Amino acid sequence: MDITFEIFQRLLIEHEERIVNRLISELSKPKSIRIKQNEAYQLYGRANVRAWRQSGQLQAYKMLRAVEYEVAELDKLMKNKQLILKK
Repeated sequence: MDITFEIFQRLLIEHEERIVNRLISELSKPKSIRIKQNEAYQLYGRANVRAWRQSGQLQAYKMLRAVEYEVAELDKLMKNKQLILKK
């Protein structure tokens, strides 16, 4: 299979865009171990968080007046969801 310079250049640009998008998402993630429920809804989607919690995949930590979730758990569940959807 022959690859022209234009195809090669387009592939490189697409790869760079994926890297930049991943860096942006990593930098925008919360730095704490746990985040509050409203922030989890904004970052991971209200429906996703509710479904994970109802299915028992995600544990909620009830603080005084807030419900919190572990960021590592949310990231793992979101990555698994993306792997399933990309089939």
